[in-house]
Amino acid sequence: MENPGEIAKILIIDDSRFVRLANQRAPTHSGHHTISSEDGELGLEIARERHPDVILLDMMLPKLSGPDVLRALKRDARNLVSAWIAN
Repeated sequence: MENPGEIAKILIIDDSRFVRLANQRAPTHSGHHTISSEDGELGLEIARERHPDVILLDMMLPKLSGPDVLRALKRDARNLVSAWIAN
């Protein structure tokens, strides 16, 4: 995503269905594509396969914690510019 107005691919990794839906609402209405996962293991798999532009990552997740997902993504070194971990 390099140009303003370009559609972003946003991955939301959170075990709360409510939080996933709430975080999907605004980007989806703005025309962005959202993908979601309810656990860290699946979220990491999706991130590796789909290469999202932005990842909203919860810290406390089943199967693989947020910090563990972040460490794995940093090891992959796929243009990871910054990461945000939600609480």
